[in-house]
Amino acid sequence: MADLKTRPTGASVTAFMAAIEDRQMRTDAGKVAAMMRRATGKRATMWGPGIVDYGRFDKLMSKLGKYRTGKSCLYIRRLSDVDEDVLERLITASVEYMREHYDTR
Repeated sequence: MADLKTRPTGASVTAFMAAIEDRQMRTDAGKVAAMMRRATGKRATMWGPGIVDYGRFDKLMSKLGKYRTGKSCLYIRRLSDVDEDVLERLITASVEYMREHYDTR
């Protein structure tokens, strides 16, 4: 199996988000981080220079709004482009799936 190119880093998630220049994007990032904390019960960890992975759930994705995906990542430009309730449901479902199938301690 090939080594992962992107790995967890010791970088600060708070510093990463504070460095987002666009005020609305910075606010959106804070809201998504809060959704993730509620869903996982854990603090965020930086992977590489700035990747956040939410997984894929087709039924909910059709209701999400404006987004794009790549391999296993969900990209949204602005939180206002998507339905926040649907995004939180996606995050929760993703976390539940990961906990059922992998050791997430």
